[in-house]
Amino acid sequence: MKKAIPIFFLLVTLVILTKNTVAQEVMIATNTSYADYAVASVAAAKTGAALFFVSENQIPSETLEAINSIKPEKIYIIGGPAVVSQEIENELKKSYEVIRIWGFTRYGTSVEVAKYFWAEGSEKAILVWDLPDSRIIELNVSSMVIKAAEVASSEKIPLILIPKNHLSIEIEEALKTLNVSKVVVYGNVGSKVFEELSALGISYESVPGEPYEIKERIEERIRERLREKRPLIIAAVANWQEGLVVRASPHGVSILVFSEAEINKTVQKVNEIIQTRNVSKILVVGKPELAQKIYNALIEAGINQSVPVFWVTGKHYEVAKKVYEKIGEELKEIRATYRNRLKEMEEKLNKLREGLKERCEYFYLKANETVQSLNTSIAMARFKLIEELYKSCLNSIENNQTLLALKYLNEIKHETNRLTWEYRNVHRVMIQNEIEGEEDDATLVRERVRARWQEFLSNFSSQIPGRVAVCRSLVEDLKDAINERDFEEIRKLKIEISEKCALATVTTEGKIIPVRR
Repeated sequence: MKKAIPIFFLLVTLVILTKNTVAQEVMIATNTSYADYAVASVAAAKTGAALFFVSENQIPSETLEAINSIKPEKIYIIGGPAVVSQEIENELKKSYEVIRIWGFTRYGTSVEVAKYFWAEGSEKAILVWDLPDSRIIELNVSSMVIKAAEVASSEKIPLILIPKNHLSIEIEEALKTLNVSKVVVYGNVGSKVFEELSALGISYESVPGEPYEIKERIEERIRERLREKRPLIIAAVANWQEGLVVRASPHGVSILVFSEAEINKTVQKVNEIIQTRNVSKILVVGKPELAQKIYNALIEAGINQSVPVFWVTGKHYEVAKKVYEKIGEELKEIRATYRNRLKEMEEKLNKLREGLKERCEYFYLKANETVQSLNTSIAMARFKLIEELYKSCLNSIENNQTLLALKYLNEIKHETNRLTWEYRNVHRVMIQNEIEGEEDDATLVRERVRARWQEFLSNFSSQIPGRVAVCRSLVEDLKDAINERDFEEIRKLKIEISEKCALATVTTEGKIIPVRR
C-alpha cells in the first residue's frame, strides 16, 4: 500500500519549484565607465535581474557563460552603442530577446531607465550629480554615485544622474512623467537645481558635501538599509572598477575600503552591522592583496561564526559572475516577488493609458521627423519597422496590455535613436540637439527651442501660406507650454501641429522647417 504524501509537503514542494522556475532576466552594462552600471543596478534591485559587465565591443567569456547558464527570458542592455556596440546586441539577439535602454549621455540613459522600470510612477527619486561623459574617471565621484545607487536600490526608487549646476529638459520631463513629488539630492549642486525643482512643484532634501563626504555619510547609515536580509559586499578599492563591482549584488549593501589603515575600523563596523541579523553573507572583493587582508581580519575576529564570509577574486567581470553565483537564489526571490507585483503595476499603468498612447504617437512623430530630415533609403526602410512598432503599441494599449505597449514605445525610441546615432557624422545637428536636451541647462534650452519654433512659423508662412492662422495659434500655444514646463501639453501640441500644419524637419544648419504635405 502506498503511503499518502502530506498536503503540507506537497505545498512546500510546489513553492520551491515555483521559485526555481521563475523566468530570470539579465542586465548588462559597459565596463568603460561606472554610470550606466550603477544606474542599471538600481533597476536590477527592483526586478531581481542578474547584472554583468561587457566591454565596448566584446562580451567577456565569463559573462557569456553566466548568461547561458541562466538562460534569461530577456536581456537588457543599459547604455547606447557608443559603450555597448551594435555587434554585441546583434550577437545576443541570435539567442535571446534583447531590449536596449539608453540616451545619448549618461544623464539621458538614467532618465530612460527610470521611465522604463518605474513606468507606473514613483513618488520619490534620488538625484546625484555626476560629471559629463568622459573616459577619465574621478574616483571620489564614482564612489558617490555608487553609494547613491545603493540608497536608491534599498528604497526601490529611481536614481537619476544630473549635471552639477542645473537640470536638463529631459530630467525635468522625466520627473513630471513619473509624478515625482519628492527627491533627495546628493552633493554640492548649484542653487539653480533647487530653483528648478521648486518650479516643478517638487520638494527636496539636500545632502550637501564633497563626493568623499557623501560616500562616508551614506556608509554611516548602512544599518538603515538592513531592514531585511541583504548581502554585505566589502570592496578593497584601488580603482573605480573595484568599487563598482559591489553593485554586482544589486540588492546588497557595501563598505568601500581604500587602505590597510581602514581594516580595523571596517571589522568593528561589520561587527556592529551583523547585530541587525539581516546580513545574509559577506563577500570580500577588489584589490587582491588588500582584499585578502580584510578577509583574514574578518576571520580572525570570528565574524564567520555568525555570517558566512567569502573572498571573491578576479577581474571585475569575473567577480560579477562569482558574486551572482553566491547571491543568485536571493535574486530569484526578488524576481518572484516582482513578478507577483506586475499585475498591480499594470493596473496602475492602465489608468495612464491615454498618456501612454500620446507618448507612442509623439515618438512615432519624432521618428517620422528624423526620417524626413535624413531622407535616405536606409532611413525610409527603418521607418517601416517603426510604423509596425507604432501600430503594435496602439493595439497593446487598446487591449489593456500596457506593459507590452511600454516595450513597443521603448523600441520606437530605440530605432529612432539608432538612426540619429548611425548618421551622427553626416547630420551632426540632430545628435547635438539630443545631447542638448539631456545635458544643457533647461532654462537656456527652452529659450533656444522657442526661437526655433518661431523660425518654423516664419518658414511656414512662406512655404504653406494657406494654413498660417491656425498654425500660428498652435505654435504660440506650444511656446507657452514650453515656457510653463507642461510636457504633456508640449507633446499634444506637436502632434496637432504635425496633423494640421506640417511635419517639422531639422536642416543641417539646425533650423526647424516645415515639410510640405
